[in-house]
Amino acid sequence: MDDVQSQDDSIARSAMPKVYWRVLPLICLAYLCAYMDRVNVSFASVQMNVDLEFSATIYGLAINTVGNIGAFVMPYGWGIARDATGTFQAATVALAVTSVLLTALIFGLRSRVGSAANRPALEAAISGR
Repeated sequence: MDDVQSQDDSIARSAMPKVYWRVLPLICLAYLCAYMDRVNVSFASVQMNVDLEFSATIYGLAINTVGNIGAFVMPYGWGIARDATGTFQAATVALAVTSVLLTALIFGLRSRVGSAANRPALEAAISGR
């Protein structure tokens, strides 16, 4: 019995450094992304509060609501993608590709809407004139 226990302990001792070297960089990357997200949101609030005429309280509630909706919807999206593709790895790739395509779509639309020639038409559409 002691031989099995000592063998298990030696396997655990040799496996843990490997686990640390694989998991710790992912945790650090996730922390860095979360930090950058918080910083970007705070920098965006400066101009966005002026443009949208939001108070700091309304802006905080809006950002918090978006974060909560994302945290609620993402597990369902991951499950749907896993069911559609069959594996978690394929689901991760599918979600990453979808995110990249949607980001490209947003930047494409932003460049069209944000041009100076379209601004009067955009403002008229928003105000209902």
